[in-house]
Amino acid sequence: MTKKHILPLIGALIFVQTKSFCQESTSIFNFLNLPNSSHVIGLGGKNISLVQDEIQTAAINPALLSNISDKSVGVNFMTYMQGCKAGGAAYAQTAGSRGTWGVYTQFVGYGSMKETDLAGEIMGDMKALDFCIGGQYSYMLTESLDRKSVV
Repeated sequence: MTKKHILPLIGALIFVQTKSFCQESTSIFNFLNLPNSSHVIGLGGKNISLVQDEIQTAAINPALLSNISDKSVGVNFMTYMQGCKAGGAAYAQTAGSRGTWGVYTQFVGYGSMKETDLAGEIMGDMKALDFCIGGQYSYMLTESLDRKSVV
């Protein structure tokens, strides 16, 4: 190896080492991996392909948004373990004959926990909350794939 190849290699190794110390886990925004409704939990939570008029499934699989009825609204709230609470809201509206757009929110509140300083002394209580706002658009490529035209 020549000198011009060694410097970039050393730089890459330093970058990889520095990046590995910056994160505690392998991913961020883990609250988005939580199922957003009891219906989604019952269907398995992740890879949902069930085509039906249920607005909460569109946050997991945006392709399902095209089968949602016009001006649909959905609201959910769930209690998880140790006082964590999760919920969200969604709205969808058709745009033309094959398009549908939607917006949704998701939140997870982790409850109250002790706030401490670096020495471990309790300074009081604090609350943590993750919040997400998202937008989607789905376009049906052909009418033969539409659930409404099959029924």
